[in-house]
Amino acid sequence: AAQKLVDGLYAFNKSMDVPSMETFGIDYAAYENMVDQMATEALRSGAPGLNPNIPTKDEIIELYKKAWK
Repeated sequence: AAQKLVDGLYAFNKSMDVPSMETFGIDYAAYENMVDQMATEALRSGAPGLNPNIPTKDEIIELYKKAWK
């Protein structure tokens, strides 16, 4: 069920012409250099603590890396 949701969200974004980060013009090397800082700031914001499963910094970094795709 979770994979169907993910697939559906990707299809919805494509149907709405939501650009990927790459097509939006974000440089991958610059993005990759910032994921550690972005994860630190995400944790500092407190927002991850609102999830049922609170992610670690490493898990957030992995999510950011997956989001590039």
